[in-house]
Amino acid sequence: MKRIAVSAVIGLLALAIAPSPRAADSLDGSRGLIEERSHVVKVTLAPGHATLVVERTIENLGKRHDQADWMIEIPETAVATRLRTRGVLDGKPHWFEGDLMEAEEAAARYKELTGIGGYYPKDPALLSWRTRGLLALQVFPVPPADRKTVSYTLQMPTVYRNGRHELTLPPLGLAGDPAEVVLRSQRPADRIFVDGQPFPEGAKLQGSPAEYDLDAGDEPPSDAGIIALVPGSAPTLGGALGVKRFGDDRVLVHYRVEAAPRVAHVPRDAQVVVILDGSRSVTEDVARAAMTGAAATLRHFEGAAVEVLAFDRRVHARYGGLVPVAQAIADLETREPHRANGSNIDAALARADQILAAAPAGRPRRVLVLSDLLTRESLKVSSLAHAFRKSGALLHVGHVEETGDPELGVQSDGDWSAVARATGGLAWDAVLSNEPGTQAKQRAILEEWARPMRLHRFRVVVPGVTLVAAAGADSLENKVLDEGEGVAGLQIADYAPPWLEMVGELWSRPVRVRIAPDPADGRLWSALVFGDDLMGELSEPEMMVLARYGGAVSPVTSYLAIEPGVRPSTEGLEETTGVGSLGGRFAQAPNIMAGMAEVRPRFDPMAWLREALAPARARCGFEDRRVALTIETTRAEVVDVRKIEAPAPGDKACLDEAAWSLDLPHNFTEYHATYRVVLAD
Repeated sequence: MKRIAVSAVIGLLALAIAPSPRAADSLDGSRGLIEERSHVVKVTLAPGHATLVVERTIENLGKRHDQADWMIEIPETAVATRLRTRGVLDGKPHWFEGDLMEAEEAAARYKELTGIGGYYPKDPALLSWRTRGLLALQVFPVPPADRKTVSYTLQMPTVYRNGRHELTLPPLGLAGDPAEVVLRSQRPADRIFVDGQPFPEGAKLQGSPAEYDLDAGDEPPSDAGIIALVPGSAPTLGGALGVKRFGDDRVLVHYRVEAAPRVAHVPRDAQVVVILDGSRSVTEDVARAAMTGAAATLRHFEGAAVEVLAFDRRVHARYGGLVPVAQAIADLETREPHRANGSNIDAALARADQILAAAPAGRPRRVLVLSDLLTRESLKVSSLAHAFRKSGALLHVGHVEETGDPELGVQSDGDWSAVARATGGLAWDAVLSNEPGTQAKQRAILEEWARPMRLHRFRVVVPGVTLVAAAGADSLENKVLDEGEGVAGLQIADYAPPWLEMVGELWSRPVRVRIAPDPADGRLWSALVFGDDLMGELSEPEMMVLARYGGAVSPVTSYLAIEPGVRPSTEGLEETTGVGSLGGRFAQAPNIMAGMAEVRPRFDPMAWLREALAPARARCGFEDRRVALTIETTRAEVVDVRKIEAPAPGDKACLDEAAWSLDLPHNFTEYHATYRVVLAD
């Protein structure tokens, strides 16, 4: 589909709205001295946006009716959507509502109403656009020795991050006279936090959120200066779609997509089988790190029952049945690793299936494999896709070959990925650690083996609209959406989409959520486009359509509020006084050193195997007769003894066991190799 324009807000939203440097508001009287007596900002936080209702009261210290002129600095993303002026109707205080008008018409009308005339006076207030982040508010008259109150409403977007809708406000108000800010949530179940601390509903914010002097070496927390709304509840995937057609083949499309702060929970009372690779291709350090990693994973399972299996060419059950999770954790953290030749991982998977199938029904069943995945050539990994047909267990396969700072990543393809995905799990590449200083991080990372923590293969589908990431952002196709994170976008399309669909996978189980356009979101973003770079893609007629629909002050619209006048008709503003700027469009083996050259002694694996097996030739009854063995290795491990060619009489089983008992040196470095070892005089 044709793409017309894309806003820079599209992409993974990772930062709060950071205000640009700003000056304070200014307030002047056209004739004399006007001072502000009250400035209250009532902030209501809702998912996706905040509403700021501002009330300002001023007092005229002069002797004549005067005009108040504010220049109001607002966040650049904020837009004004309402104006009211408080007066008297039938002897009672009354709010007079402003009308959104074409900017020049509103300016002309304001000038007419503030002039000297013999007609019954009408008293106006004008709220107009100057630039993004700057409004002008003019009010006339303010009677001498009296006060006047006006109210305007701002809307501004929030950023969804870490499971919170975040807002950053700059200081509001006149220089040295900050506004009083009151915070509320739109939904009773939601909670407000300021600077990372709970904030009472309806309480006053004393000044701005905490400020930190970075030059002085202050270390602010990550949520310093942030006002945040934490939802009381949230679906796994939620969001909104706003659509507004404003011209031929011109449609404003806004979307926001949010993953819940916690997309899944660890099941209680699960039945878990941990399978550890006990083969010699796994180093002792990796084997210990794998056991520590398994224990860290199990710490997330409350009430679980656990069996631990280790495999080489045989399967070794640690307990002979399911035991309490605390027992398994303590054992894994203290036991020495088991290492021998062989990698019969298929037999271990089959044993796990049997154990879980025989366990009491009705509980979640999990299998975690930690291995270097180096197996014999004859094993077809794809044949294991139905390994848990009896138990229905979910399988995670952790590929572990090294130790270090803990890391976890998903294998997106390959045979082991297919095997795990067939059960609802995943295959992972993991770096694990046995070092004490890394265990907190490791435990946090490995929670993802206990529950899904993000959506994989995530994408947003809006029919007829090509969603494009902003410059520098990741593609919106097949990305990973972490829990508590969101994606949002604002763009112009040539088609009004009928729905938005969010598609992803929790581990490997699909999630699909479809939402219809929300008229309220379409109206909101018809206004908020005037706080976005996308405004530059609009013509003046297009601005007028969107501003009127969204009720927004813009380069082409202003608010004019009129109330029955109370001033003497002769107390208008003279032409010479003016009314300000109205409206506006505006191990290696030891090395041998020979001279300056470095020479490494050559290792001959075939010669080593012949020498190591020669005693077994005689011991097994073959003496001076010729025998041959086909041995498969994965690094320093015998992974299979495939064929023994030996004449009778003699004990082939003896030769087989001799081959399996070989202790290969670390000079065997190939990931996979096959040797036909001939023993002959």
